[in-house]
Amino acid sequence: MNRLGWTTLSIFLSTILVSSFLFAGPARACGGFFCNANTLSPIYQAAERVVFARYDDQVTMHVEITYAGEPTDFAWMLPLPTLPEDELGNPLPLEEILRTSIPRLFDILQSNTNPVFTVNNTFEDFGCNQSDPSSFGGTWDSWDSNEAADTGSTDMGGPPPVAVLQEAEIGPFQAQLISATDSQALFEWLGENGYIQDENALPILDSYVVGEYLFLGIRLQSGKETGDIRPIELNLGDTDACVPLRLTAIAATPDMPIMVWVLGEHRAVPKNFLHAEVNPQALQWPQVPNYADTISEAVDTAAGRAFITEYASPAKIMSDMIYNSNTNNRKEAVAAASDLISLWNELVALGGVTNAELLSILQSHVPMPEGLKGYPHGNCWYDPSPPEWAREEMDLYCDPNDEHTTTDAEFYGYLGYWLAKLEAAGTPVSVDFDGLKENLLEQFFAPRERIQAMLDRADWITRFYTLISASEMTRDPIFAFNPDAPEIGRNRTVTTIIKSDEDCDESWIEATYADGSRYIFPCEMPSQCLSTPIVGPVPDAPALYHVAVYDESGEPQYFDPADAEEVDVLLDKAVVGQPSLPENYDLSEEPDNVSLNNNTLPSGAGGNKKSSGCAATPDGAPLSGLLVLLFCVLVVRRRRIHV
Repeated sequence: MNRLGWTTLSIFLSTILVSSFLFAGPARACGGFFCNANTLSPIYQAAERVVFARYDDQVTMHVEITYAGEPTDFAWMLPLPTLPEDELGNPLPLEEILRTSIPRLFDILQSNTNPVFTVNNTFEDFGCNQSDPSSFGGTWDSWDSNEAADTGSTDMGGPPPVAVLQEAEIGPFQAQLISATDSQALFEWLGENGYIQDENALPILDSYVVGEYLFLGIRLQSGKETGDIRPIELNLGDTDACVPLRLTAIAATPDMPIMVWVLGEHRAVPKNFLHAEVNPQALQWPQVPNYADTISEAVDTAAGRAFITEYASPAKIMSDMIYNSNTNNRKEAVAAASDLISLWNELVALGGVTNAELLSILQSHVPMPEGLKGYPHGNCWYDPSPPEWAREEMDLYCDPNDEHTTTDAEFYGYLGYWLAKLEAAGTPVSVDFDGLKENLLEQFFAPRERIQAMLDRADWITRFYTLISASEMTRDPIFAFNPDAPEIGRNRTVTTIIKSDEDCDESWIEATYADGSRYIFPCEMPSQCLSTPIVGPVPDAPALYHVAVYDESGEPQYFDPADAEEVDVLLDKAVVGQPSLPENYDLSEEPDNVSLNNNTLPSGAGGNKKSSGCAATPDGAPLSGLLVLLFCVLVVRRRRIHV
């Protein structure tokens, strides 16, 4: 999450959606209406993703790291507010503070907490729609677009200004636990030890040094490649769920997306950031192409430091998702394997060379011979091959077997073949069988078993999202728990009725949002409504629906967004265990919400007709965020990194 000395480049990909409507039969089904329900669960990518879990007064943090560049250039640093201790008060060894995590944790959590957006459409039939409904077809879909060394000098024999308290090899990383009493000395030490820094980081480093933070630095071990990088798991001890955001400002892209999950016994709430809710009328349903702009505007209206709660529920959505009985059977088979081939067969069942984690571990202990030539089993036709080619003719269309350079996939995917062939040729492959088994158990199975136990303990899972720029990264967001905060499910709904007047002169879309507000969208022509109706955005509807302060009990304290800057300043001092705002401060009252419109029907529109039929009832959960495809590329002196 923290980067030193980076320049950044941000590339955003807007959502691309392929859409069409599915109509019911031509008769007046559903009590005189054509009915359908279009459901869309957009895919959302490239956010900074962090997971916190707090159990027994201990906080665990999982951080995703993505990096592209030279392996020797990789260096990453994280400030730690305290050093975790054991039951006797002794500092934990680095191996118990830092472990490797898995990308699958973030991917499955995101998939299982993505909001699902539904537009329930009904079509009133006045005989204006004479088209054959069977000509309309399809459904809405989305495009699918890791001893203390004295390192400084001091006067009078005092403690060094920078010291390495612990070092350890953790998975593919070389880790260092660093203390510092002088920010300038730390700045210089970082530069001398491969942690690329920027002069703008110095005052931020100083704030952490003054706060007596420790620093965790990680680099790739010698011989490791960037493909070996894994998310990391940190045991933070008895502290708060806090995203160290301030150093990120050195290299932050405008409107950097951040996604945070907090697991614990209650719903989580932002403690020192505002809580924002998005105006559903400001979005265009169901494609939501204006999602990023709407979220950005809503957060900016809330002083630029606000989180949206996208999901909060006690539902057991992660049961058996990371580690289950099948995974445990594979683990036991790996532990019992007595030869490489039986072990390799288990890896194939787990995904084999298509699983980057398994491939990386396999490559570390079964090195592929340099300059290996040939296809596995000599089958140069196996991929690709036009179906009309006969197998006996394949040698006419592919390179000779002894001239083809064997790929990693061809070697590790057909390992048994190559082991036998190279053994027969007198050039056997060097295999560290015991090391391979040990690393599979420690780096592949153990993290999954540990993560599943963490997920199973979660009484609640809360997901937050925000867009934030460098100038707004002036504090590290802290999350607390509120047992009174309500559940927020995945479903978001807009209900529409497509209507025409009895003379078929005018048509319109009557949209009802989850809070009961309505808006009428006129159609230029009846066919415009009946082909691919678009709901929203409502003209001049502001992006921000509500802004609130949350404490650790009670209802959210809604207030006038005009006072967001003043309230935000007060939240800078908020700490867990105390009221978020000073007790003598009175929040302004929230004004009547003028952002939601209840406009009248067009002239002659027959607005007294009541809808009936299949329009689904909204689930009442407040709209708290939508998803959109976007990519954030962080470029760092010919390298890029983000967590």
